[in-house]
Amino acid sequence: MKKLALVVVVFWSLACAAQRLPGDALPLSYKITLTPYLPTATFTGEETIGLRIPRATKTITLNSAEIEFHQATITAAGKTQTAAVSLDAGRQIATLNFVDEIPAGAAELHISFKGVLNDKLRGFYLSQSSTRRYATTQLESTDARRAFPCFDEPIYKATFTMTFIVDEADTVVANGRIISDKPGPGAGKHTLQFSTTAKMSSYLVAMAVGDWKCVEGGTDGIPIRICSVPEKKELLGFALQSTEQIVHFFNRYYGIKYPFEKLDVLAVPDFEAGAMENTGAIFYRESVLLVDEKNASVETYKTVAEILAHEIAHQWFGDLVTMKWWDNVWLNEGFATWATSKPLAAWKPGWKEELDDVEGTAQSLDADSSVNTRQIRAKAETPEEINELFDGIAYGKAAAVLRMVESYMGPEDFRKGVHQYLEKYSYGNATAEDFWNTLGSVSAKPVAKIMASFVEQPGAPVVSIKTQCSAGKTEVELSQQRSFDDSKAFGTSLDQLWTIPVCLNPENGKASCVILEQKKQTFSLPGCYETLNANAAGTGFYRVAYDVPMMRRIPGNSWTAAERVRLLRDTWALVRAGQLPVGHYLSLLERMDQETDRATVESAVKPLPTISNDLTDESDTAALQAWIQKHYGPLVQKIGLKPNAGESDDMKQLRPIMVELLGRYGKSVPVLAEARQLAESYLQDRSAVEPSLAPTVLNLAALSNDEGLYEKYLAAARSARSPEEYLNFLEAAATFSKPELVQKTFDLVLSPEIRSQDSPFLLVRLLGNPLTRVQSWKLIKENWSAVEAKFTFSSGSRVVAGTGWFCDAESRADVQSFFAEHKVASAERTLRQTVGRIDNCMDLRAHQAQNLSAWLADGK
Repeated sequence: MKKLALVVVVFWSLACAAQRLPGDALPLSYKITLTPYLPTATFTGEETIGLRIPRATKTITLNSAEIEFHQATITAAGKTQTAAVSLDAGRQIATLNFVDEIPAGAAELHISFKGVLNDKLRGFYLSQSSTRRYATTQLESTDARRAFPCFDEPIYKATFTMTFIVDEADTVVANGRIISDKPGPGAGKHTLQFSTTAKMSSYLVAMAVGDWKCVEGGTDGIPIRICSVPEKKELLGFALQSTEQIVHFFNRYYGIKYPFEKLDVLAVPDFEAGAMENTGAIFYRESVLLVDEKNASVETYKTVAEILAHEIAHQWFGDLVTMKWWDNVWLNEGFATWATSKPLAAWKPGWKEELDDVEGTAQSLDADSSVNTRQIRAKAETPEEINELFDGIAYGKAAAVLRMVESYMGPEDFRKGVHQYLEKYSYGNATAEDFWNTLGSVSAKPVAKIMASFVEQPGAPVVSIKTQCSAGKTEVELSQQRSFDDSKAFGTSLDQLWTIPVCLNPENGKASCVILEQKKQTFSLPGCYETLNANAAGTGFYRVAYDVPMMRRIPGNSWTAAERVRLLRDTWALVRAGQLPVGHYLSLLERMDQETDRATVESAVKPLPTISNDLTDESDTAALQAWIQKHYGPLVQKIGLKPNAGESDDMKQLRPIMVELLGRYGKSVPVLAEARQLAESYLQDRSAVEPSLAPTVLNLAALSNDEGLYEKYLAAARSARSPEEYLNFLEAAATFSKPELVQKTFDLVLSPEIRSQDSPFLLVRLLGNPLTRVQSWKLIKENWSAVEAKFTFSSGSRVVAGTGWFCDAESRADVQSFFAEHKVASAERTLRQTVGRIDNCMDLRAHQAQNLSAWLADGK
């Protein structure tokens, strides 16, 4: 009873937030029967919710949106009452008012209702394949209330027993397993009853109605099915193989066997998110689950496996243990992002997932260097505010901080901490403090202090290092300040401090970690070293600024690929912030132009498109192209445009990066000519080009603006045999820059032919191309109503972000004023960040364009 009383206090304290429920009833169980009508895009429902009433009340408040109540009754203490229902559409709340007081204790709430299968890819919605309609769900974060009236907050965990009445030719994929299949009621129908789920939050409910076809397997006694529309069943094999490997790995890693009775994975024709971790029934966008194993690229294999690993990791971290409120959604998403590489590194070591993690940390530092970033744990109350939390901070930065803490604690202690946390809070809810206090108790290290400093404040530190050898020791001076990508902001926010585990790795020495928690501290290492890596293994969530004498000597011979990646990314970040001249970065690239490791080379050349697009004028363009050909032409010549027998997956990924660089930014005539030939061959025979190179040669061939080639691309997209092939051609068509072809692409994007899930990405692609940006933005503004009509709840913010590629004051003002007048849902922070990106580009141009010109003129 004391425990229940405490829960009631917590619930009532939360009720002060405008859109949170008051806690006048606590759900224990749902029994729901749904009958979807696909031709009319509607559904009816009956539900009985088992409740615990914490104290006597005459009202019960729950969530409901776009639901028509037919009747609501409650039975408590042997008495049944009918409710008067009051709806608040703005707050998405239904209040049930009763004449007589409902006593504290157990009660059953019965509701009959009707809803709409909407076309916005949220709630219980309509999906369309090439042959028929389907009904499916996406309920995270606040859309279970569109499928059935419920207590739609993560802390209200309950069990769910689902029953569906559907056409006799259809089946249903849901959280539980089918335990009963009976004909009727009525002709042409059958009734499917599912097993009762474990306790879970409403946003994790899953249901999908249609003629799904599955391939079956399993691991460790756990049944696994991978499902899709019938015509794409042959593309499910790799997903099944991956899922079996991943579940088996996590069973051992977590030390807790997969906690649900089965796992279904379903590819849905229309799905806004990449995937959704519904308990025991993960739903996916087709393009990130279906694989044509004869013609798939390494990138596609990796993407499918990585997203599977992310979603399966959630089955423990997010589903078994769930955050109490959305301000801690990073606990779900950051952890799952961190966990993604673990099973894949064990299964596919050739993919070098650990280096992709290092690159992920660098990308998160880029995002977190904006003046408009947010802290990891941020307040959010309304559905729009909650939706904005699903960003690179919740996923990428949170994962990067966890990588740093794991490295500092040691992998085994970290794993033990995760196990204890999951075991303690299984089938319940927890907070960030619960998690990091568990890690701290296992390791006896200041994990809570480190985590809090990175979670509770925005931004990330840059650590400056100076060294001096004295009396056989290396004196190391470390200082910290906030990292910014804007020269005007750099050096501000001097009051911010982090507790940073700085791991120092001397050349040919042994790495050791120190805690930097003041503005400046001095440490001593035995021995004298000419170079000293201040981010051993590249796992620290901080940038490093080396003093000039040391910078001339690095990277040292013993630096790992991960450490070289971080050196390159940190150096470019300091160039962007005006702390180093751009020639300093290009000189570093010259010292490293013999590198052949994919991750290192990819990191090295990543800034070159920005340098080419934003820092050069006509007089510098030819010189930069010649420099690119001189330093990277030999590598392209060495690896060629055609695969070699037995080459690694790493080489298959490196080739398109370098071919794109030489063709688009080096303007290599031989590379462009061969790319055009390969594109024509690929149109005739999909096996004629190595799959990872196919998108690159299609895009480079599109630079010709050949209208005949454009039409071939569209025809090939329409007859594509896999999602990957479809997107290869469609995205390449969006690369053509001839005005009449841009217009044609734009019209296509807004037509019914292009799904709502895909249209924002194509618009962003048009905005991202310097040759199509101005025309595309003009078309978007002129056709805003049609553009907006294609938006789903979350996709509009992607188009807002796409305008951040502009780099001039006039466009900045235009973007800001347009979106001030034309509001986009869940995009307020995105707009601030977009305007900030334009400011940063102008700032970069102002302080580095002349530096580049002078460096190139010097004959470099």
